[in-house]
Amino acid sequence: MQIGPGMSGYAWTPPRGSADAHTAERAAERAEELLVGFYDEIAERHGVTDGGIVMGGFSQGGNDDLQVRSSQT
Repeated sequence: MQIGPGMSGYAWTPPRGSADAHTAERAAERAEELLVGFYDEIAERHGVTDGGIVMGGFSQGGNDDLQVRSSQT
């Protein structure tokens, strides 16, 4: 996505106001699916329990991770 003249960036979901509600909601659902799948893969690959995984993130990624993990407990 364009974040400024000659600059691009990445996001889990479209920035506010840049997509219709259905598109934004579907993107948020897909981001949640990816995060949950990632946690499942890490747990299986490394033999750790769900409570033994710590994830950090910055800005949108950190917020998304916190929201997903909070809804799973």
